Amino acid sequence: MCIMRSSGERLAYAIKLAGYKKRADFAEVVGIEAGTLRQQINRDSVPLEAAELYARKLRRIGVTTDWLLFNKGPAPGQSHDSAAVHGKTAERTLQLPVSTIVSAGDEIVDPVDGDEPFDREDAPPGMPEGEVTEVRGRSMLPVFRDGDRLFHRFLSGDPTLLIGEVVVARIKDGRRFVKVLQPGSKRGRFTLESINPLYAPMEDQPLDAVAEIIWVKRRPKNRK
Repeated sequence: MCIMRSSGERLAYAIKLAGYKKRADFAEVVGIEAGTLRQQINRDSVPLEAAELYARKLRRIGVTTDWLLFNKGPAPGQSHDSAAVHGKTAERTLQLPVSTIVSAGDEIVDPVDGDEPFDREDAPPGMPEGEVTEVRGRSMLPVFRDGDRLFHRFLSGDPTLLIGEVVVARIKDGRRFVKVLQPGSKRGRFTLESINPLYAPMEDQPLDAVAEIIWVKRRPKNRK
């Protein structure tokens, strides 16, 4: 592989390594305009805040902020380069269950009795396990719309890494919610803000687990 001397080159390489066929697909996942991402790559001008966000979304392939900005530390997995670029990894053939929905109140629920999912989705790059939740209704606009599917996987590390992001949060009584994770008023507590302002935040929650939303499959625009 050629030496990547700039942050733009490293970002472009990491996006491709992660299996994204188009840079616009990655831009949609992280929630920025495709044109903004393109400018950062072409002008080699990746801001620190953006680099931290990209590193979080790409850490499954070994991307760090130091590597992305300063080329410090090990580069993402070279051994997986060819397979990831061409979309031929075994993970691409795996499927994840679509077994839950999220609607008014942001709570994730099982819409049917029994253990069988109501659908399955191909696993995105770097996500061999996890769960898919389907959005129902309009209560989560404008972030998510009816029919979008959220691919998520629970973290084993520090949940504060996801502060400010939309996550799946599991509270102590077992209920799960799609919320914006914010710090609480004391150590070990978190406030869960609703996407829909009609719902009050859930303040100072002692969380059981937090899941990162790895991928969002958007509803087809022609769906009625």
